[in-house]
Amino acid sequence: MEEIRRYEKRWEHQKDAEEKFLQEKNGILEMATGTGKTYTAIRIMKKLLEENKVERIIVITYGNDLLQQWYQELLLNFQKIRIFRFFHKYKEYSRFISNKENCILIMSREPGRIATCLSDMEKHMGMDNAVQKTLLVFDEIHGLGSLELQKKLSGKICKYKYRLGLSATPERDFDEAGNAFIKKEVGEIIYRFGLKEAIEKGILCSFSYIPIFYNLTEEERKKKQKILISYEIKRKEGMKFDESELYRDLARVNKKACRKIPLFEKIIIQDPDILNQCIIFVEDRDYGLELQKMLIRYIFRFHTYYSEDTEDNLSRFGNGEIDCLITCKKISEGIDIRSVKNIVLFSSDKGKIATIQRIGRSLRKNPDEPEKQACIIDFIYENAADKSEDITTDRERMKWLSELAKARETDETVS
Repeated sequence: MEEIRRYEKRWEHQKDAEEKFLQEKNGILEMATGTGKTYTAIRIMKKLLEENKVERIIVITYGNDLLQQWYQELLLNFQKIRIFRFFHKYKEYSRFISNKENCILIMSREPGRIATCLSDMEKHMGMDNAVQKTLLVFDEIHGLGSLELQKKLSGKICKYKYRLGLSATPERDFDEAGNAFIKKEVGEIIYRFGLKEAIEKGILCSFSYIPIFYNLTEEERKKKQKILISYEIKRKEGMKFDESELYRDLARVNKKACRKIPLFEKIIIQDPDILNQCIIFVEDRDYGLELQKMLIRYIFRFHTYYSEDTEDNLSRFGNGEIDCLITCKKISEGIDIRSVKNIVLFSSDKGKIATIQRIGRSLRKNPDEPEKQACIIDFIYENAADKSEDITTDRERMKWLSELAKARETDETVS
């Protein structure tokens, strides 16, 4: 009985999040990766359908892997409800619009596609009925704030009564306009349940953090100097440019620093298991290729997972046929593979969104390994003579992750 109570206490945040949304009717649930965002959304869907408060549900997110994952979850939970798809090769949108019964549509986050769908649904159902009886669900809500989506969807979402945003990282880094758009169209963050709380409640596993300090070669330092000079020339000639472009170009040199690879090789020699159940994030496929030249000396069962790679590689990684995946941003968000144990960040962004999403891949509990502890390997730029933004950004990330790595499950799950 005590174990049951402990389990229920551990997951009570889902009930709290559900009740908060049903009370507010719109807003964003900020829930750490692996704490049940999808399940909480499904609980909300079921409640609204059972009480006849909605007739249609549209789930909108990005990436075929995540969209397909949503489809599988909805099939398991809604056996008597028709579920349609409008992403990748699936074109079931018109059948959703014309369907007369309660139904669900899963669609990709494309501006024109969303605008057309809402418009056609409003014509078919009638405007008042559509906006009152439809639940819009935006998974990975931070992606909704892009400039293209703002232009196409401004004023088209906020009129709907039920609007649910989901994300471990709902706020966009360094984008006030994008955040304002999300707030206006979907609503405020109405519930928060972060990584630290999830680890302490035993929902996510704890992790060790290994910072690796690196420096640039003389050639790489000269490359950064040339970038600075080129932008200074633009400035003197009156050419307009976004300062973020300069920072991105400078940061890319650090993200592709060649000295990181031999430093990581030393870690592998000390602990070869670091490559088991491992996802390695690199800046681009060229850097990934250089990394592979080193990895082949220590492991054979690894593969890349870039935009052109088939989804089969992710499945093979999930079922243990592949030990290690090298990727860029393709599996930063939403993918649920509980066996992932080790994350290596050759490339890290200035903002927290990508880092939180990436480390979250490894923090899910694994029933096959109850004592699982994840490991995060990170590269920290160190050069006393360099006062650039890269130093500050890496140091801030190291401080934050070092503190988070101290979190452990507590015994306070039962009062």
